[in-house]
Amino acid sequence: MTSELAYLLKVNVAIALFYAFYRLFFYKDTFFQLRRLSLLAFFLISFLYPLLNIQEWIKEQEPMSEIATIYATMLPEVSTTAKVEFFFFSVEFLSQLFFYIYLSGIVIFSAHFFIQLSRITILAFRSKKRK
Repeated sequence: MTSELAYLLKVNVAIALFYAFYRLFFYKDTFFQLRRLSLLAFFLISFLYPLLNIQEWIKEQEPMSEIATIYATMLPEVSTTAKVEFFFFSVEFLSQLFFYIYLSGIVIFSAHFFIQLSRITILAFRSKKRK
């Protein structure tokens, strides 16, 4: 799995979890500014948390690194060279395919958004102005 696809998957899972949290606690709240602020904070956290790398922090912690080395020595070493296939397609090919499908969806919907935005702008300039 490519790093971009893993990032997008983590972001989407975080958005879904935060939305469930929002629906559970803030849905019927009448403090609209607090609701808006919490939604914006949830989106910001969702986009930033996959960028955190806690592996370096775990390596710096003495007890955690010792436990990790103990578990690593206890586990048997297994090496496989088999290529995983799913209906005659490799996993790498499928991940690339899904990434390009996702990317094409972004391009199509962005183009549709900008076309609609330009139509609204043209309509605003052509209409009569009233005070």
